[in-house]
Amino acid sequence: MALRKTPHPEEVAKRPSDRVTALRQANIFEPHRYRHIVGPIRVEQVDTTVARVRSNFIAVRIMHDGEMSLFAAGRYLDRIDLTSQPYRFIERLVVLDSQKIDTLLVIPL
Repeated sequence: MALRKTPHPEEVAKRPSDRVTALRQANIFEPHRYRHIVGPIRVEQVDTTVARVRSNFIAVRIMHDGEMSLFAAGRYLDRIDLTSQPYRFIERLVVLDSQKIDTLLVIPL
């Protein structure tokens, strides 16, 4: 069995991501769009520098013929930097309600 060389992190950073390459070149799919709905935000914890918040979301896929289907549902667990304006995300963790994920998921939720 041949071992593959692991690329250096700087080399990887110069390449377009696999997700971007797939979206632009590899994946072929019908024209469609998404409607992304985010529910109210619940503030769970705040200190002088960071806020921890959560919110629920759904994403609906709308095909060119008008057919709609639930694409994803779940919640966001966010950490937000409060030390500068405008506030910035430190981290966004996406927790899906289902383990079933579309095989062509290349667009971030």
